[in-house]
Amino acid sequence: MDSEILLHEKDFTDIILIFDFDPQDPSYSPSILEDMLLHFDDSTSSGKLFINYPMVESYKDFKSLHDPDFATSTVDALTLKTRHKDNNQYKALVNARSFVNNWNQITKTVGNYIIKSKKGKIESLLDMTHRTDIYRNFYTFQTNHFRQYDEVYIVNTSLLHLYDEYGLIATND
Repeated sequence: MDSEILLHEKDFTDIILIFDFDPQDPSYSPSILEDMLLHFDDSTSSGKLFINYPMVESYKDFKSLHDPDFATSTVDALTLKTRHKDNNQYKALVNARSFVNNWNQITKTVGNYIIKSKKGKIESLLDMTHRTDIYRNFYTFQTNHFRQYDEVYIVNTSLLHLYDEYGLIATND
């Protein structure tokens, strides 16, 4: 095809990899994810891996714009393993309780709130005296928490790439 547009490596400045934690999956392996986090740690070279806890739907797991329960919200392994129609029970719960039903509801203000809430939750759960390898440290924290309590804290880290690279969304408010 003469008019075919080809993409080249030089056309991209960042490689972002997004992975769901999914500890209920039979193929889940903490050591493989740890190795992946070590290897994929730079978005401008091999790529940067962001893990969503427990899965991508966690971006909208808020009951309201200022959900007082978000800072301590978790999901247990049984909820992740249980199927509800074609989805697991967690996806069904998020769809039922979230104030975000579609992308059009995410204004700049709501987007900033979501990003700040996710970042703040990680910072409140981790000892932030060591600010290096925050995502790998959070993965270790989540893995240990899951082993001990059979639950994970609900945090979508893939959204934090935007914050890490560009800061909050500019608003005219």
